[in-house]
Amino acid sequence: MLNKSKKILDKMGPYVDEGLILVTPNFELEILSDAAYKFLEIKQKSKKLHIFDLPENALSKKIEEMVTSDSEIGSINSGETHTLIELINLERSSVRLLIIKDDSKHEKMLNMGKEFVGNASHELRTPITIIKGFTEMLLEAGEDIEPVTQKSILKKMQASCDRMEHLVKHLLRLTDLENCDLEALASVDIHRLIEDISYQVVSIYPDFRIEHLRTEDEAKAYIDSDLIELVLTNLFKNSVKYSRDEKVIEVKVDTTGEYVYIQISDKGIGIPDKDLDKIFDRFYTVDKAHCRKLGGAGLGLSIVKLIIEKHGGKIFATSEFGQGTTMHLYLPKAKEPMQVALK
Repeated sequence: MLNKSKKILDKMGPYVDEGLILVTPNFELEILSDAAYKFLEIKQKSKKLHIFDLPENALSKKIEEMVTSDSEIGSINSGETHTLIELINLERSSVRLLIIKDDSKHEKMLNMGKEFVGNASHELRTPITIIKGFTEMLLEAGEDIEPVTQKSILKKMQASCDRMEHLVKHLLRLTDLENCDLEALASVDIHRLIEDISYQVVSIYPDFRIEHLRTEDEAKAYIDSDLIELVLTNLFKNSVKYSRDEKVIEVKVDTTGEYVYIQISDKGIGIPDKDLDKIFDRFYTVDKAHCRKLGGAGLGLSIVKLIIEKHGGKIFATSEFGQGTTMHLYLPKAKEPMQVALK
């Protein structure tokens, strides 16, 4: 049985990402997959290894502990790396099979899911508590409550409902974007798209000015125009929300390599250095009180980043606190159709 298992696993070894190890009744390790050597940090292959001869590291200690105690499942965490170990008793044999795999991605997704649910619950709890409290107040007071007070309470309840609706809408949009592929991709003139969005934003905020600077007459990107319109509208409105006295937004468009580059700059309150790397995280807000006052839930920029990455582009921010913020976007450039020479 041992020889047969060795032959099978020896053939599988180079083609699997998991570390596959056969453990004999005498605790000798027959390492059969290339990945096993990497996991165990063994540089030179050996025909025979004993469980007590392994390099001293967390994984070796965990394997020794599992084999000697006959534990079926184990795991170790090292920074952002999560390694899962499984011990299987092979049928009609005292030989056991160790399977080692990097489970970091799955573990990260689980943690993100837990964090996501926790943050969503926290954000929903506040408006629900407000609505519940005011509802109880109205029911207890009945006809004794004054019309002016009643109207004030109802307005606050409406604002809390609007906040919940806004949050749920963004959560659903995030879910939809994560679970779908982009289909409506086409060659789109970014200059024209920016002009259309600028007109819409200025019509809502007439005291703002959007300066559209271009280095080339044409800059075509291969995008879903509706989604990129959502991205640019969100970024423009953020610039409006966090601006102070100088109400101007500068937009520069250029082409570089395989990308169309868009730069959106404002003269707003800026972002502290410690927050710059986190502003695209879900539910993250630099100033929670200010964001809550403006009706934000910390999901807008995470949606923006997800859309850009779905297009194969990238986005990052630079800022000087108290002076303004600049968003840097890179979108895939539309390829020119091949010209066929006619004879």
